[in-house]
Amino acid sequence: MPDLASVLEQARVPEHSAPFMQAMSQGTAFLEGEYLFLTADDWLMAIGYPLSGEYAHDSFERALAAALRRVPKRLEGVDCWAIGPDLPARLAGHVTDRDTFYILPCDAPVPARLRRPVEIAAEKLTVREGRDFTPAHRRLWAEFMNRAVLPPNVRGLFARTGAVLDTPGLRLLDAVDAEGNLAASLLLDDAPRRFCSYLIGAHSRTHYTPHAADLLFAHMLRSAREADKEYVHLGLGVNDGIRRFKTKWGGRPALPYVMASWRETPRETGSETISSLVRILLESPSDLSKRQIFDSLPQQRPFAMLWELTKNGRTSWIGGTAHFFCYSFEAAFRNLFERVDTVLFEGPLDADSLDEVARIGKTPDGRHPPLICLRSRKSGCSNGSCRAPPESSPASSTRRTPTPPTCGGCSQPPGTGMHSSRCGRRISNGWAGTSPWISARGTPRSKWANPSSAWKALKNRWRPWSPFPSDG
Repeated sequence: MPDLASVLEQARVPEHSAPFMQAMSQGTAFLEGEYLFLTADDWLMAIGYPLSGEYAHDSFERALAAALRRVPKRLEGVDCWAIGPDLPARLAGHVTDRDTFYILPCDAPVPARLRRPVEIAAEKLTVREGRDFTPAHRRLWAEFMNRAVLPPNVRGLFARTGAVLDTPGLRLLDAVDAEGNLAASLLLDDAPRRFCSYLIGAHSRTHYTPHAADLLFAHMLRSAREADKEYVHLGLGVNDGIRRFKTKWGGRPALPYVMASWRETPRETGSETISSLVRILLESPSDLSKRQIFDSLPQQRPFAMLWELTKNGRTSWIGGTAHFFCYSFEAAFRNLFERVDTVLFEGPLDADSLDEVARIGKTPDGRHPPLICLRSRKSGCSNGSCRAPPESSPASSTRRTPTPPTCGGCSQPPGTGMHSSRCGRRISNGWAGTSPWISARGTPRSKWANPSSAWKALKNRWRPWSPFPSDG
């Protein structure tokens, strides 16, 4: 447990508010060097903004390596999240968000074009502070979340507001109309010494009063000045609407923000290596020697044909390869599948269909030449000597069936290279094939398109809340 007072004294971003972060994540905060971390069970959050000095990849990597050793249940792997002004290059493929932090000096005046609207709102609304999350707050939060597109981490903030309000430093700033209806509300964190954090906020359209949120912003600045704060931390831009609201008040960019999510897998121990070898041997045909079994295993390649789609705060991936490929993507698939709930495969996955595909691939019918022998130098044959024999002229009344050509310049005979893009199902003389399109989505973990135990074993233990609050 770090000295929370010293962390709050040096805090630079809202995530440095250790009491709030512990309450929201239900984890334990600790320091490694100048970096704050939180952990519980098999996960780790890294706040990559140093409490003093400048961010550096090497110092962050050292702190992260030390922090991983403090995760309670780390033996089977650790789910990791990190935010910072930058992150190490090895995490570039795991970046899930990029944004900018905005701040507003406490001595900033109410913008001229908002002064009269704020005065009119003050005549209609009463501003009050409190720490009670009432049914009116729940209705306002639900109304706002139903109409706004928010990232999962921001939705998590809204969902857990009632559970964390007893955390020291947190308070609600409310605007209530003459009938007692809640028109707008802000969740603030006063725990950091130098600044007040605007965490989330919402205004009602059901009980709408123009400029209710602007009235609360004016009161937030006034209370921050009275508490001797230097500035209000406005959080992230999040989306165009929220960013416009912050900049119209004079909010200015302060720090870049990068977030990554990945899984750290421990290096395989000697006993785990033996277990993997035993599994391979047990799943292999009995008529093959151990040398033949290991020689038949395909070379691993990264899975590169992958598109990322984000909609309504949820991220999905769609990818594909050629139907057959002479490399295996097992390692890449395992890494991808650990990040999602549901994997959808398009293609034949039953044993009979896979065996039929493999049989046809290994024993061509003789009527058509293998595609590898139709390639010219231009299309990629290594020496250009592969050619299909000429067919009869178009004027001929009959077409003769072409004789399968020989591949004089190719190192691969017909049928070679018939290895699947699918990982995990090996046949006696190759890898059974499937259609290449794979869709990985963040949907309920109980729904799997392919219910085989092999794919279920790859499912990630889904955690519904993404740990780092942005801003709403």
